[in-house]
Amino acid sequence: MEGECIVFANHKGGTGKTTSCVNVAGELARNNRKVLVVDLDPQGNATSALGLGDEEIDACMYDVLLSGCTSNKKTILEDVILTTEVKNLDTAPATLDLSGILTQIHKADNPFAVLRNSIDGIMGFYDFVLVDTPPSYGYFLINSVYAADRIIIPLDTGAFTLESIRDFTTLLGDIKDELSSDIDVHAVTLTMLHDSLFYRFSRLLSNFTSSHRHPLLDVKEKVQVFLSINKVFSENLHVIPYSPEIYKAQSAGLPLCYFNPGHEINNISEEISSGLLEETG
Repeated sequence: MEGECIVFANHKGGTGKTTSCVNVAGELARNNRKVLVVDLDPQGNATSALGLGDEEIDACMYDVLLSGCTSNKKTILEDVILTTEVKNLDTAPATLDLSGILTQIHKADNPFAVLRNSIDGIMGFYDFVLVDTPPSYGYFLINSVYAADRIIIPLDTGAFTLESIRDFTTLLGDIKDELSSDIDVHAVTLTMLHDSLFYRFSRLLSNFTSSHRHPLLDVKEKVQVFLSINKVFSENLHVIPYSPEIYKAQSAGLPLCYFNPGHEINNISEEISSGLLEETG
């Protein structure tokens, strides 16, 4: 079976893209699938969340993408792949150098296909290639969506969640029309990234009155309605609660299912990975 490219994308920051990507990758690897995480964010958060520092990186995704833009230097994706402490899980790292590719992209024959062309060469070696993207509307996001077989969209649970998903729907439609790309949104995650005083207070109130609704329920219901009436999206919606264990796992350089195998959030990553496994056979 040739591998599938799964992209974690949202133009907004702080939605849990890296967290979702790394933990789904860990679950897939735990299920004996060969997995590659491609870090396409110059901040390199997925790289560090998998236990790799700059001192271990000789070449990164900047070198790979630069090779797709110019003929001066040839670095293929296979040249930059590093193993992690997790069996079956490799990564193609990113460093801050990656931001420099934006000055070179105009030199490519097809600027929006550079990532896809780079990934094509290794798809036969991996069951899944997972791409972590930065928050932007620009080159990295469009390249990733164009390379994707499936997309997973992490959302936060803030006041602008619906605006965010509507904007992203528009963006996907534009990419589909302009680049004639088939887009399959496999899942949407709602991520509670911090245990704010607002949510703590709402939970406290719910202990005293049965009529009080947790604000997350309202957000979840609105997103479910939106997904159900928009054919671009799957109705595959997962809510990921806040937990400090996620950040402890990232600091340790491990997916949560390896850092704390018994944690309840692993059930959500397992649901998402199981869906991917079922659809790909």
